[in-house]
Amino acid sequence: MRLAGIEKGGYYPYPPHMAEATASWFIPLPAGTRGRLLDPCAGEGEIASLLGNLLNCETWGCELFPYRAEK
Repeated sequence: MRLAGIEKGGYYPYPPHMAEATASWFIPLPAGTRGRLLDPCAGEGEIASLLGNLLNCETWGCELFPYRAEK
């Protein structure tokens, strides 16, 4: 990993403008149901939050760095 990547703890945020395109890869849930979305490397949780809203899912995330998870 490059020095800049090590400095960021390997954090490369997923581009928020890609949320809708990513959401289109999932099969929609039946009406009236709510899914669950787990992001195993959530970072600041921005993409999980966006996808959760688009897919009607409860979101859960894991992040190694507490300062990033607090955002």
